[in-house]
Amino acid sequence: KDVKILCTSGPRDLPMILLCIFYRIPFAVYLQVPYIKSISWKDPVHALTIFFFLLISTLFATSRLTNSSQTSRSFWLNSEVVIPVNNKEISNTKLLKNKCPVKECLIITTACRYFPERGKGSRDLHATIQLLVECKKHNEKGGGKIFVRHYGSVHIDVKRKFDDFHDVITFCGYKSDWMKSENGPFIFLSNYEGFGLSAFEASQEGKIVFVNKAFPSELYELNSNINVIDTTVKNFKYLEKVNEVCNNYN
Repeated sequence: KDVKILCTSGPRDLPMILLCIFYRIPFAVYLQVPYIKSISWKDPVHALTIFFFLLISTLFATSRLTNSSQTSRSFWLNSEVVIPVNNKEISNTKLLKNKCPVKECLIITTACRYFPERGKGSRDLHATIQLLVECKKHNEKGGGKIFVRHYGSVHIDVKRKFDDFHDVITFCGYKSDWMKSENGPFIFLSNYEGFGLSAFEASQEGKIVFVNKAFPSELYELNSNINVIDTTVKNFKYLEKVNEVCNNYN
């Protein structure tokens, strides 16, 4: 199609989209977030902006692209799913380098931005804290220790929620080589997710990756070292699943 402009920034593209409509410039939108899940009527301005953006982009865009079928459900018209990655076969060398010393000291890695969000928010803090509770109880029994390292910016208000687990979790901030410097399993927990690029990149480095079912199938069907866990199950045992997969991996 004769598209002149590709809009990829969501509601921030509204001024550009309105200009395209006014000057009859054909444009496409690339949706990367399940925007409907991100809204909260506690912030009506944001919610109305999201609805207006989706309505305008649906009615006037020459084409609508999304990064997963989950994102495409943001509104009523069908969209073309275009996965934003170049999937490469993972070498056995990379896989062998990332064996997990489950019986010794296990480091679990996670990465995301923790910041105050509208409504429920995209980060599953409840599931993350449950993981830390399990790690803390495991460490108190003695023997092998399990710790969590988090990479990414953390807002002070969110960090306070982890005050009881300072002996379990370490906040490492942002580091460009965060994937290559860790060899343990990687866990990504969300309430909703567009695609999950960080989880995919970690899998490409040969890491054992766990994502919950908030991530779309387009992600975890790409590589066999991406494992899906169901954090909605009552009394789900995170460490049991991690140990089971890691032992099979080793």
